[in-house]
Amino acid sequence: MASKRYTKDGWVDMARIFDNGVPWNILIGGRQIGKTYSALMQLMDRQPLFFLFLRRTEDELVAIQDPELDPFRAPNEDRQREDPEWKPWKMFRLNKHVWGVFPAELDEKGDWKIAGEKVGLCACVKSFAKVRGLSARQIELILYDEFIPEPHVPRFRKEGSAFFNLYESVNSNRELQGKPPVKVICLANSNTIANPLMMELGIVEKADKLEQTGGHSFKTRDLYYCNFSDSPVSAQKVDTVLYRLTKNTEFARMALLSSFSGDERGNIASKDLRQYKPVVVAGEIEIYQHKTRPELYVTMHKSGACPVYEPGEINFQRVRRRYNLLDPYMAGKVYFETYTCELYFRSVLGMA
Repeated sequence: MASKRYTKDGWVDMARIFDNGVPWNILIGGRQIGKTYSALMQLMDRQPLFFLFLRRTEDELVAIQDPELDPFRAPNEDRQREDPEWKPWKMFRLNKHVWGVFPAELDEKGDWKIAGEKVGLCACVKSFAKVRGLSARQIELILYDEFIPEPHVPRFRKEGSAFFNLYESVNSNRELQGKPPVKVICLANSNTIANPLMMELGIVEKADKLEQTGGHSFKTRDLYYCNFSDSPVSAQKVDTVLYRLTKNTEFARMALLSSFSGDERGNIASKDLRQYKPVVVAGEIEIYQHKTRPELYVTMHKSGACPVYEPGEINFQRVRRRYNLLDPYMAGKVYFETYTCELYFRSVLGMA
């Protein structure tokens, strides 16, 4: 039921996510429905729960130091209205790659100064491997905000696996020592389903089918995925000026309906491999040529003898030089076992 996903006021019920007992949580939702705000309020409510707040890149992390873009600003203001003694959380740079989050107060010059023990850290995924001397033992929760880049924003190399490496560094051997794993909460708008983290987790196909069938969530022992596409707050925003102007556009479908509708899909169909012959293996996929028609089929099922190219842009460049894959794709002559196969195929073409 939708009511279980939202508070009585229609905002995302983040308390339920914090308490669901699932280590990894991937949460997709429209703009301004309370994802980040609610998560930060939960962190404030649950002190001394020590956290690591993440953004994708250094530029994004630097940008939120601007008071107008500070994600802690609104939670701080609401906390201070509730409790005038509340010391707002502020970010202070600890070194080149890491900020600390501390309770703060204004000094006699009107500048913020640290006024309490550190409650969390802020860093970015891209440069986390460069962090030295960080003790991660106190981190209990990772909050990864805006993990899906907007369409015009470039991705960085091995972005999905970079987050896995970060998690391994933070989680370390806790589970072997009988401790609970570090909890992960990843938040984003539905900019593209073909994002690095969801592709690396192997959940693109399941999330896509969920959207096509009108579903909202799925859960395993270790992962909870939810798309808040039925947000009551989003429904109320339909009759505001921006969404009246952008009605039925790709932007409105993303921002209001939390739809991945901007992702183009080609010919998805299951084919009989007996009618095809193997051409090449490129990373995760094998490309087959139909025996009698000018038609290609892409699948993750690998069989038969053909050249094999390991994952990586250099190898994919070699594939592009040796095989004409772009022309049949643009002509609609390439079929894919799943949408995930098409996404991998596009990365081979250098179109991802």
